[in-house]
Amino acid sequence: MATILCLHFGAPDLLIVALFAALIPVAVVNAGRFAKVTNAAPLIWLGEISYSLYLIHGFVQFVAKKILGGFGIQHSAALSGGGSLALMLLMVAVCFLAATATYSGVEVAWRRYLRNLFGGRQKNRPPDLLSSQQA
Repeated sequence: MATILCLHFGAPDLLIVALFAALIPVAVVNAGRFAKVTNAAPLIWLGEISYSLYLIHGFVQFVAKKILGGFGIQHSAALSGGGSLALMLLMVAVCFLAATATYSGVEVAWRRYLRNLFGGRQKNRPPDLLSSQQA
């Protein structure tokens, strides 16, 4: 709560960063209502796709700007309030869809591939020299 209040009232950045750093261990240890809220399926899903979302959002912004430019709109501020809201919701939806696709199609697939690739080598590696000298 303190972090949210500091963000709202424009507290110094150093204080906000310190509060966020303190929030992480508190969130990990908590087993009460806070844990039930943070372990909700939508939040877990957001956590899983967060890196893909981070990577894809700039591309979605770039494409949206190019499409708007094709319609003669050079800046999103030229849109009406409703048009701006619709564009934002569309961009968020596209970001979530693209991040979900890249998470499962790239991140998970490559993680599985690399585990299989390197996992197989560890099983077939030569025995450790120290353990063979002791035997």
